[in-house]
Amino acid sequence: MTGLYPLARCYLQGLDIPLLFAFVERWQPETNSFHMPWGEMTITLHDVQMILGANVEGRVVAPRYDDAIERTNCVYLLSEALNLEFEEIDESWKHGGPTWRMLQGQLLMPDTPMRRRVQIYLVFLLGSILFPDKTCDRVKPWYMHVLEDSVLDQVGTYSWGSACLANLYRELGICSRAQSRGLAGCTTLLQCWIYEYFPRFQPPDESERYREFQPRCKRWNAPPKAGTLEHIRGLLDNMTADDVSLLYLCIYIF
Repeated sequence: MTGLYPLARCYLQGLDIPLLFAFVERWQPETNSFHMPWGEMTITLHDVQMILGANVEGRVVAPRYDDAIERTNCVYLLSEALNLEFEEIDESWKHGGPTWRMLQGQLLMPDTPMRRRVQIYLVFLLGSILFPDKTCDRVKPWYMHVLEDSVLDQVGTYSWGSACLANLYRELGICSRAQSRGLAGCTTLLQCWIYEYFPRFQPPDESERYREFQPRCKRWNAPPKAGTLEHIRGLLDNMTADDVSLLYLCIYIF
């Protein structure tokens, strides 16, 4: 009913950190695109839908404008969902916010009501796949109001793919600056996008479990190649437009 079922299978065996940061270095926040020797490229909504299977149509997923209210609502929701004291959840923000382990622990409790289990799992699914932070271990509050009891049945009406892409654009812009020390956002989307369009960087083996019309990220659930940042930079510097694969687009256009 939520339309988020494909996300449960959107994970990779490992992140190719040198590859990701080689592309981050070519990201321009002014145009939201990668500047390559032959021109510019970017991740599109079409890519999000094909790679993650996420809905790109529907209502806008946007944070509320008051951070204090957003945080208070998140704390209240999690304190009820996790059966913890309000102060205990609030205290966790001093260390970056509640952890996924706190959610998982309550999700496995046999006395947790089913509706609450669904709520907890959606928080985990959205936060760990579409909107992870740099720690990959903390719950962030900005999308939490969409999962409140009063609107939980409307989760499937939102354009989660669009929100994921907008968030990744923002995080790439932040990470591309000299002062940044890490990349947040949907790194699964970024890494699989690179694999789809740049065959030279693809893993040696594709996943044997991938089937046609499944999210394309399942195709790349295999260990990445081993390479250094300097080596990947050199490959990108010497690439031409002929090294970019367009087969991925043609499959779905025709």
